[in-house]
Amino acid sequence: MIGKKKTFLVKIRQDGLFWKQERMEIENDLSILDIIDQYISLKDVEHQGPDAISFFVVQRWVGSRKRETECHIGEIYTRDRIASEFGTNSSLYRNVVNNNYSSAIKYINGNFGGIYRDSIVFSQQDIIDIVSNVSKNQEEITQ
Repeated sequence: MIGKKKTFLVKIRQDGLFWKQERMEIENDLSILDIIDQYISLKDVEHQGPDAISFFVVQRWVGSRKRETECHIGEIYTRDRIASEFGTNSSLYRNVVNNNYSSAIKYINGNFGGIYRDSIVFSQQDIIDIVSNVSKNQEEITQ
């Protein structure tokens, strides 16, 4: 017997030195692009500040089994770019290398994090374009 299916979206925002999480139950079986369309707003990504999300996590539960997908929002910094801009002795470079990250990401608020080769990454503009196109399409339908 298959357990009950539930899906949650967790928006992660930088709150000083800590991460603030906003978790909501969402419709099951949506693609990542559909989730962005329906549950991410321009306010979430348009400007730097406490309202901007750095990344979001989609949690898909079937019974007691959970599968998570992280989606980062920002600008990718490869190891070469970090070495050239900050040097190989920088804490950012050492953090990326020592934690086996493939790259770093500069989130909307300017903080850096590490990402792996298979991480899902959207630029801030990618998210704005997805959200704006949906809003525009909905306006055209209602007119």
